[in-house]
Amino acid sequence: MRADEVKALVDTLTERLNTTNKLLDELKSEHKQLLQAHNDHRREAEKEHAVLRREVEELKKSKDLWGNRLFTLAMCFISAILGGIITFYVKKT
Repeated sequence: MRADEVKALVDTLTERLNTTNKLLDELKSEHKQLLQAHNDHRREAEKEHAVLRREVEELKKSKDLWGNRLFTLAMCFISAILGGIITFYVKKT
């Protein structure tokens, strides 16, 4: 090979290497943007998950509270009915 051919090959390879480095820098930049977007979406999803979890816990507590209230109300009615029945039979005898 002659010096001119070697110089042309070196120039071609240098140009290709520079193009490859430029493309690699662009890919790194895009990757960084995608990673940032992914992290933003993940944080938003975690916030929504925490809110939903808290709402479910509140619903469970509310359900338990209403269950307790209904049980207490039922016991009051049963006590009143039993008291009435006992009073009726005590007065009858």
